[in-house]
Amino acid sequence: MKKILIIGAGTAGLSAGIFAQLNGMHAVICESHSIAGGCLSYWKRRGFHIDNCIHWLTGTNPNTPEYKMWRELGVLGDDGDVYKRDKLFTYTDGKNSLSLCRDLAAFQRRIEEISPGDRAEIRSYIRLVETISELFGTGGEDHDRGFSARTAAGLPLLIKYNRLSSSKLAERFTSPLIRGFLTSFLPDNFGSLALAFVIASFCSGNGDLPCGGSEEMARRMSERFLSLGGELLLNKRAVKVLLTSDHTRAHSVLFSDGTRLSADCFILTPDPASIFGKMLDVPMPDQLKRLYKTVRQPRFSAYQCAFSVDGDCPFEGDLTLPIPEKYSRELKARYILVRSDAHEQAYVPDGYSMIQAMIYCDEQQALSWIALRNSNRQRYLQKKQCFATLVGEILEHYHPDLSGRISVLDTWTPATYKRFTGSEIGSFMSFAFTERRLPLRISGEIPGIDNVLLAGQWLQLPGGLPIAAMTGKLAAEKAVKIS
Repeated sequence: MKKILIIGAGTAGLSAGIFAQLNGMHAVICESHSIAGGCLSYWKRRGFHIDNCIHWLTGTNPNTPEYKMWRELGVLGDDGDVYKRDKLFTYTDGKNSLSLCRDLAAFQRRIEEISPGDRAEIRSYIRLVETISELFGTGGEDHDRGFSARTAAGLPLLIKYNRLSSSKLAERFTSPLIRGFLTSFLPDNFGSLALAFVIASFCSGNGDLPCGGSEEMARRMSERFLSLGGELLLNKRAVKVLLTSDHTRAHSVLFSDGTRLSADCFILTPDPASIFGKMLDVPMPDQLKRLYKTVRQPRFSAYQCAFSVDGDCPFEGDLTLPIPEKYSRELKARYILVRSDAHEQAYVPDGYSMIQAMIYCDEQQALSWIALRNSNRQRYLQKKQCFATLVGEILEHYHPDLSGRISVLDTWTPATYKRFTGSEIGSFMSFAFTERRLPLRISGEIPGIDNVLLAGQWLQLPGGLPIAAMTGKLAAEKAVKIS
């Protein structure tokens, strides 16, 4: 039986291991941390369960190949294991609000009521969303309609909106409320197609929330892998992939504990920036190098905090809020995303609720957080505390009834993500989905090395769990063919 060694027990690594076992190989996954999951991170503070990862999961519509993949991976089981929310998020300026609701037609009616003069642009963008849904086989009222002549007629819209960033799209609308809605949910430099993909996924039932969140997803995948006969080695940090003398094949991996493991094939799932020239003594493939080097393909991260709330949270679901000017200069951001986790009653003690808040940051901001933690731990902790204080004040600005009822549970930054995932800049996704870019997948093969493959969200922007899982599956299928 062919042996395959997989580095990293995140979504990509667990997926590669499961599909390797299903394809008749014996898979060993080595993970540097004490638990599997990677970006599926979570932790407990004072009886509260903080889910750091899943806000929605693409692939919950049974008519999609992603749904079949999640079923094979053990993530989705019987009916009822996902939360079908009425709204994905709500934008509010403090006086008026606009929600992305599940009913796309109702959403269209709402924004046409807000700004009748923008009706032509609204209908054009909604038609784009419908076209995307049809391309993924989730179009129509029953969310099962695939490609047709109607879809083909809508394809030019992909070209039109691919040329626009979300901010440029917003400029086409006269309503400040709609402009805020379009620019608040994703980072500023994302393209207008990115939000259209989000809307299409949610409104077609393909972007729901798996019950149990990150912890349950990581547990289900781990148990699925082990039940198939795979081996999971925790606290096993890979240091170097050892190559043959001609550098055309790998024969083993050296670990930090001094041990080596050999295999017939190897799949590497960490951030490629931490692989090439470090774990693997070969240059980064040109396709990947272009992604990392071009200013048009930036990376991003976020800093976040969680608050306990004594009593009920004053809102449900996810909100995006403009940051008041006196805070935006210090936080270097225009919007803050906040969410209530009331859908998971086990996340909070009786009599309490919880709010999580997130502010996106760019690559340079992320690197500054990491550098500060490495150089001056005390100042880093002080900056985290300052951030949490400002966020708490913003929450009380919009919801004065929270005054005296909230307290900080935890604060985490790009430096936290770097410790959890090894990502170079502490990213929780890969590259920004900017204008004039399409999410094309990069090959996981490494030129010149026959039996080492890549998997992970870094092979296709903007990353995320479905891309990580799919690249793991593809790597395992390629490994079958390696002699």
